[in-house]
Amino acid sequence: MKEKLTKIKQHPKYDTILNWGKLISITGGAQVIVQAVGFVCGILIIRLLSVEEYAFYTLANTMLGAMTVLSDGGISTGVMAEGGKVWQDKEKLGRVLVTGLEMRKKFGVISLMVSLPILLYLLIQKVRLIFGTILI
Repeated sequence: MKEKLTKIKQHPKYDTILNWGKLISITGGAQVIVQAVGFVCGILIIRLLSVEEYAFYTLANTMLGAMTVLSDGGISTGVMAEGGKVWQDKEKLGRVLVTGLEMRKKFGVISLMVSLPILLYLLIQKVRLIFGTILI
């Protein structure tokens, strides 16, 4: 048995496989922890909030998701594609990254300008339904 272990440890790919195994297990473990915490928090939110509070939470969370999708708009995929073409030239790669970040900022502002009024409208409608008053 010791001979087989010695042969495995002397294999030229042993260190590479060991390092990749460590990286994958650390990343996978962290992902499992994040998913478990998200699951527990979701259950707690559902159980602890009243129906009205949960409605506000759902509206805000939905708008956050919409804003995230709108602000990215495929920019990261485009930056990866263009960066793959010029990855050997640091200056050109830097330009691609800076352009991608600038576009992301612009898309973020535009998505905020679109999503914020919609969110405010939905929240005001929800408050009107709950309290039966006109706020504006």
